Amino acid sequence: MALDRLDAIVIGASVEGLAAAAALAKAGRSVTVVERIADPALMGAGEDGIVSLETARALDLTEYGLRFAAPPPVVGISGDRAMILWPDTHAARASIAAFCARDAEAYEAFQARIARAAVTDNQSAVAWLTSPAAADPSDHMAFKLSSIARLLDDTFDNDLLKGIWAQGAVAGTGASPVSPGSGVLLARSSMLASVAPEFGLRFVAGGEPGLRKALLDQLKRYNNADIRYGADVKEITAERDVIQGVALADGSTLRAPLVISALAPERSREMLTGFRRPPPLAFAPSARAGVAPAIVKLTLGALPKFPGLDAVTLSAGAIVRIEPSIARLTRAHGAFRDRALSTEPCLEIRFSPRVDTDGKQRWEAFVAMTYLPIVTTEGPWAGNRRDRLRTLCVRSINAVVPGFGATIEAAEILRPQESETVMDAKGPAALIAKAALDLTGVPEVRAAAASPLTKGLTILEPSIYASVGDAGLMAADLALGGRAKARSDA
Repeated sequence: MALDRLDAIVIGASVEGLAAAAALAKAGRSVTVVERIADPALMGAGEDGIVSLETARALDLTEYGLRFAAPPPVVGISGDRAMILWPDTHAARASIAAFCARDAEAYEAFQARIARAAVTDNQSAVAWLTSPAAADPSDHMAFKLSSIARLLDDTFDNDLLKGIWAQGAVAGTGASPVSPGSGVLLARSSMLASVAPEFGLRFVAGGEPGLRKALLDQLKRYNNADIRYGADVKEITAERDVIQGVALADGSTLRAPLVISALAPERSREMLTGFRRPPPLAFAPSARAGVAPAIVKLTLGALPKFPGLDAVTLSAGAIVRIEPSIARLTRAHGAFRDRALSTEPCLEIRFSPRVDTDGKQRWEAFVAMTYLPIVTTEGPWAGNRRDRLRTLCVRSINAVVPGFGATIEAAEILRPQESETVMDAKGPAALIAKAALDLTGVPEVRAAAASPLTKGLTILEPSIYASVGDAGLMAADLALGGRAKARSDA
């Protein structure tokens, strides 16, 4: 619905943007979310939704359909065998023991070490990951300074087990498993996999799409909230250095004294107009900029038969990692540094059942490739390069599950989005932008944040070390001057 007066505009209908909009609408503010993607149905498809209890409670999300779920089992497939790391420690140990009895004995103690290092009586696990202090300095420094490879090599013997843990830790970060300091990624990954579930992080049933649905359902209940899909923001406008609103690519404008941007800080700053002197850029590049797993969605006519896995485990949301190993991750990271596709992609797959209008049971497989360059020496993500990416994924799975490709009825690449130039609004400039090409180190450990770039403009800074929605809630709190302050005329 159209709103006569806006208090805020949110750029981007990501989980962070929707969380900010929901908090503002709940407090009585009139808000519009603008999202350049016209069809948002697949946003976040195939990805985990991990939310803090604080955020879920602050937005009353359980009243809008949000349901929590048990952490999924993580499966490593190597040759004709499968190792299953069940959320239940005893079940996981039994699976590990079939490969290595010593590792099964070490498994529980390793989990305890992570939990001991990550939390104190007065400190959450997320706070530990973003703080220079910890309860056990020796464990703390080990995770902060060591590489993932070294920590795992010192603990376990089996390469498959080490590969499962390492691949989960570096997913979406661009970090090498042998980089000094990458051990903290292992602690973060392990924490989210339920090593310390009592400290407030929960998996969302249905993953990130389930969390988005709860946020969208909440926004629909308010007559002071609006979402515009297919609306591409061209400029963030100001007059006399005061934010006035946004100008859209179609020539229309939206006016509001507050703009919350889920875009990268650099991009938000570039869009500013009407300033006598542009505000300085005081933000580090986003930890997620430049690299993210490619996601290929496959529609299957039948559920494939993976070695060592039954249909119940597959359909329950298991994360299946194909031939995971530290050596493969290291080689794939080398390809990422060279901005080329790896010939040995590090893949993980999730399956989701669906029943189509014709009444036929089908399956969706979301295949993620751990490393993905934003641009490569071969050019943009379009045409033949996209076809090669899909073919590479299918061929790699076929090597473990012969005939897998024969069950594919349709294929779609959800990420990266197709581009005629490169994956950046500035086009060829991204080819020489160091921030886009060289994010291969360990991401900076920092909490989610919402920071004012200038008066009236707040930038969301999600963290790969925390739950989603945190930055959006912080931005709304910053705008409200505290969550309890609702507009008096609401």
